[in-house]
Amino acid sequence: MKIGFGKLNAQARVPKYDRYGGILEVVTPVPVELQPGERVDLKTGLSIRVPEGHILSIQSMPSLLVLKGLEVLGPIFVASENEDELKIPLHNVGKSQINLQPGDIVGVAILHSLVLTGIEEFTPEKQKVERPTRKSPKKDPFRFEVS
Repeated sequence: MKIGFGKLNAQARVPKYDRYGGILEVVTPVPVELQPGERVDLKTGLSIRVPEGHILSIQSMPSLLVLKGLEVLGPIFVASENEDELKIPLHNVGKSQINLQPGDIVGVAILHSLVLTGIEEFTPEKQKVERPTRKSPKKDPFRFEVS
């Protein structure tokens, strides 16, 4: 199974290899500076062609989230009919500035196979509502009445 990557500009960086057996590293084509709490839409300069019957998800790389505080707001899903430029919403959830240079990893892409499922409508059974029964209060053995 192959995923197609089209470069829309000279700065775009196509993933070179599949390091983790089904997980591709997505990298930034340009320098990016994120202040704490800042959010940017990173233009990757890539158009992606996903095989029919599949979907590509792009999400945070756990080590980047833990070590740098770099989060991909998503995951983002790319369907087979979508060949628009891939934009990745990045968010700095850390307490310090994040400086990314061209080629730095910003997330991971995973190809998923879709299973066509049918839709069925059904009428749910009415759930029996159980009412709590009243219990008479127990006599408190530590309560004393003074007359």
